Amino acid sequence: MKKRTPDNYRESELEKKFKTMVSRNGGLAYKFVSPSQRGVPDRVVIWPGGHLHFVELKTHSGVCTPIQELRQKEIVERGHFVINLYGLRQIEDYIVNCVASIPELKEVV
Repeated sequence: MKKRTPDNYRESELEKKFKTMVSRNGGLAYKFVSPSQRGVPDRVVIWPGGHLHFVELKTHSGVCTPIQELRQKEIVERGHFVINLYGLRQIEDYIVNCVASIPELKEVV
């Protein structure tokens, strides 16, 4: 069996780690499921101070499907922030950047 490294986590493992990291740093990471609309981002992240992010989590080598790209474009056109995160390193970078740029947050990571 191949040893798990940050580059070969399954998407489900990344989602658990992501939710924990967001929560530890003062945010809420809700699973976004829309039964009538395929391709919506995986998570809706609510940060203090009114910051709302839509986050698509992928493995290090994952790719967005055309329907996911369309849904992201629709969300961005309505003025919201959408980000795709590929693997654990990008998740960690996202958390650090949010903590640095959102005044209401304290760094815990």
